[in-house]
Amino acid sequence: MHIQRVKPKTASLSAFSFLLAAGLFLAGLSIAQGQNENNNGQNGNASRTVSTNTNGNGNRNGNGGVTTAPGNSNGGGGGGGSTTTTPGGGGGGQPTGPDGAGGGTTTTTGANDPNAVKVTEVKGKLALFNTIKVTVQNLPSLLKEAGNDYSKLVLYLDGYPLKGIDARQNAEANQLQFDIRQTDNDETKARWNNLFGRPSLPIPRTKPVSVSVGVEGKQPIPTDVKQYALTVIDRGWYWVYVVGLIGLSIGLLIWARNSDLLRVAKRPAEDQPQRYSLGFCQMAFWFYVVAASYVFIWMVTSEYRVFPAEVLALLGISAATALGASLINTSGPGETNPAVKPQPTKGFFNDITTDENEKVSFHRFQIVIWTLVLGIIFLFTIYNLLTMPKFPETLLALMGISSGTYIGFKFPEKKEADARALAAKQGQNPTPGGGGVNV
Repeated sequence: MHIQRVKPKTASLSAFSFLLAAGLFLAGLSIAQGQNENNNGQNGNASRTVSTNTNGNGNRNGNGGVTTAPGNSNGGGGGGGSTTTTPGGGGGGQPTGPDGAGGGTTTTTGANDPNAVKVTEVKGKLALFNTIKVTVQNLPSLLKEAGNDYSKLVLYLDGYPLKGIDARQNAEANQLQFDIRQTDNDETKARWNNLFGRPSLPIPRTKPVSVSVGVEGKQPIPTDVKQYALTVIDRGWYWVYVVGLIGLSIGLLIWARNSDLLRVAKRPAEDQPQRYSLGFCQMAFWFYVVAASYVFIWMVTSEYRVFPAEVLALLGISAATALGASLINTSGPGETNPAVKPQPTKGFFNDITTDENEKVSFHRFQIVIWTLVLGIIFLFTIYNLLTMPKFPETLLALMGISSGTYIGFKFPEKKEADARALAAKQGQNPTPGGGGVNV
């Protein structure tokens, strides 16, 4: 049987599966980038009012009270000498002091009250595996509320409580120390993902957050630190990751182009590369996306237990698709069938979307589209939430049906290809357009 020598096109899109995966990963991160959402800290309004109203009969009525508010609040007028405590946003408070009959002076104080309990300063790099020092005005009052138990004090970043990061006493007065780290607390892991999600890319930058503390189960105390720099991605490790990802992508592209890694069969001659395999390309796509995403999540959050069962199922579906297609292509009824003609490549997209007659096959086209759709969803989830997506069972079933349909249509393709190969071997003219079967 004469084998026609086909020279590969110089502008060929060979090995484009890995380029597609790399492009999707980097493009997904860039496209999804938006402005980081910053929670605004509560603003306290300080006021000091002294009012003395004297009536002819000697009775004096006070017009205010001492008001402590973590947000915007207006202290309601109590009786003379009354003290009012109002939560943020309240429109007036209930007097806690007795009405003064016969005269008195009322004083209203706010954020500048030296007796208030609040965060005034933060020192240190706010990043994983670092320690920060938080200065709390009137710390003994806060500790008294916590029963002098440091483990009941919780660090708040942008209003998110980070449980499991215990406070400890610092040598300096009114200071707490927190060792910033990941914990086994699922709620804290979710809070870290909220804080680290949607990082600034491709050039990583810090994210401004408010810093406060509070007693567990209660609201955080007011804070003067509302724009403190949170390091989301360590720049040194980030550039190591980028260089490594680019190097791996180029290496795999060259390997796939110059070898038979993603092709239906070994090339019969050095200058006659065979068609690309849809099943192998899909398996390579998911391997690349999942591996790159896993390393990215670990680099940002230091969390490595991020493999949900749904991702494993997705990898299993792609591997089973490649294996099933390969077995159908190479096996005859009861024995290996090596009689398939050489199948020179016609270009990457042509190879993975067309059948042996070089016509676009819908069952191939739909599996390509669904793979791209799920890949984009996967990357957007990684960027926004820094966690691998948990695809619903119905979506995985859809992917399985798509792959099953592709495998099912392989049988008639294989039967037709075998008939053409046998006809060519016996010296007959096979059906025009024959050329073997695609995987």
